[in-house]
Amino acid sequence: MSLADALGRMPRVALVDAPTPIQPLNVRIVDDQRGEGYGLFTDAMIEAVRLMASCEGLLLGPIHSGKAFAGVIGDVRSGRYPAGSSVAS
Repeated sequence: MSLADALGRMPRVALVDAPTPIQPLNVRIVDDQRGEGYGLFTDAMIEAVRLMASCEGLLLGPIHSGKAFAGVIGDVRSGRYPAGSSVAS
């Protein structure tokens, strides 16, 4: 089964007060922040955890949310999201 097929079978997700539900095929899955493997820290993940803790007071878990946020930071820095845009759109 392909990833697209698996995502197509997932239930639709709706966020509270979101204007439209999230469609599974609109979710982008990448593994460039995985590093050497599950449970192993990366420099980008450590930076993301420290940034969120120092700037927002938000403590991220290192395995999932730390690596996910490292991906968001990488995308912002690469210009994927223009200044002032939403990363959730």
